Amino acid sequence: MDARLSKTFNLLRFPLIVLVVFIHTFDGAVTINGMQIEGRGICYHALGNLISRGLARIAVPLFFFMSGYLYFKESSLSVTLYRKKTKTRVKSLLIPYLLWNVWVLVFMFGYQWIGAKVGFEFSGKLIRDFTAADFVRSFWDRGSGYPICFQLWFLRDLILLSFLAPVIYYSIRSTRGLILFIPGAMYLCGWMPSVFPSISAVLYFSLGAAYKLCGWNWIDGFVGFGSRMSRFYPIILVSTFLFEETGFGLFLMHAAILIGVVWALNLSYRAASCNCSGHFTETLIGLSAASFFVYASHEPLQGLLKKILYLLLQPSSDAMHVFIYFLGPVLTIAVALSVFYLLEKLLPGFLRIVNGR
Repeated sequence: MDARLSKTFNLLRFPLIVLVVFIHTFDGAVTINGMQIEGRGICYHALGNLISRGLARIAVPLFFFMSGYLYFKESSLSVTLYRKKTKTRVKSLLIPYLLWNVWVLVFMFGYQWIGAKVGFEFSGKLIRDFTAADFVRSFWDRGSGYPICFQLWFLRDLILLSFLAPVIYYSIRSTRGLILFIPGAMYLCGWMPSVFPSISAVLYFSLGAAYKLCGWNWIDGFVGFGSRMSRFYPIILVSTFLFEETGFGLFLMHAAILIGVVWALNLSYRAASCNCSGHFTETLIGLSAASFFVYASHEPLQGLLKKILYLLLQPSSDAMHVFIYFLGPVLTIAVALSVFYLLEKLLPGFLRIVNGR
């Protein structure tokens, strides 16, 4: 694997996790004791749309792209190699997936039990009333397309894509990547059947695979034509909000995400290729080890912290809503990192298991 591309991926991991956390902090109303409190104000909505519904949309596709590239880093897939990779991914994907969903079930049961004691009201079915079928669905799809630890839908789809790796490998090899026009067209047109893995997951994982298997080279730090064109991503991103309510809006949004992926990869590749910001890049690379833990633990932690902030601060102005919008993710990431480093010191074996190492 290209050393600079490896450094590029390591540089991206933690910033992308930060963006994922921001996606989930701008998710509508906060329900406290049956009352819904919504963030409001021009600045709050402008920043939330630009960051959470705009820039942050490139985070998960980038993780799928990197996963596809790394799966096929040997540029081959024999039966022996497939078995080895499957065994590895049981440890790195399946076991953490199961454990983190169990953790959320336990957390929600405790939260609902304590909340009921102090008068909190909860919508939906309580954990204590779950049937055996409800518990099984919690690990796959609760009816909304997500497991109970909802951010782990990415891990669920990645497990399925790893299982389907031979199909992806031979499809890309036999068509020199042309097969990707099918999921690409479906994605851009917004035709996404309710199946697992999603079309988005298939497309970006396969793009990462094809980049390696077909010898593509558009990640070059804005040198080639394609990567240079991605510099227009910020303009395209802003334009998506101008056409959001039109029939062209969904196509433009998906096209912006695709271009944003190219832009972010080239921006990071350029940073990995220069020594002008050595301390900053080394800090990001150091934090990449904690990226998965922050990703897996940020919900329902962030939801709880956000409720506490709304209860304590009682925001009534645009400025206060903006303050909570940024403070919530900062506190969530700080708590997750603190727990990560504490476990690293006290329970390193346990941390390796839940972190998939």
